[in-house]
Amino acid sequence: MRIPARAVVVALTAVAGVAGASVVIPLSIEQLAQKAEVVVRGRVTAQHADWTRGGRIVTTTTLAVTEALKGQPDAQVEVRSLGGSVGGVGQQVAGEVHFASGEEVVVFLRPTGLQGGSYAVVGMAQGKFAVSTRAQGPVATQSLEGLGFVDEPGQPVVERAAEPLPLADLSARIRRAVAK
Repeated sequence: MRIPARAVVVALTAVAGVAGASVVIPLSIEQLAQKAEVVVRGRVTAQHADWTRGGRIVTTTTLAVTEALKGQPDAQVEVRSLGGSVGGVGQQVAGEVHFASGEEVVVFLRPTGLQGGSYAVVGMAQGKFAVSTRAQGPVATQSLEGLGFVDEPGQPVVERAAEPLPLADLSARIRRAVAK
């Protein structure tokens, strides 16, 4: 059986478009809030990466909590994410959340189940909003780099761009979702 060259090119193009992405179902702010046990606004105060017994690198980020939007977190929470750098060796997971030192964020968190009470971000990078100040006031923006989205299995994978959202609007949507 001979496969037409055009079919091969189309198939390879489709795969290449998502090869560097983690494919996820898109989650609204309300869905993120409902899936999270804890939602906090905070600032990154520390980060360190370590090897796991399974040969992966995991980065632990410490956030100083400035506001609890859901749940009752401690004054500081530790957030674990896949990837990082240890001793000159780096690992990266497409679509995984990344934090910068000193960054202000709103994050949707679920317990990891590990000893010590650490958390993971709900929905990979979808569950983190970076807070910045603009002329109109503070805004929150998701970084969706490395994520491909599919609404239903079998549907095409698409990329999505995140639009800045006024921080007050984000907080209000979270609070409404939590109140339901």
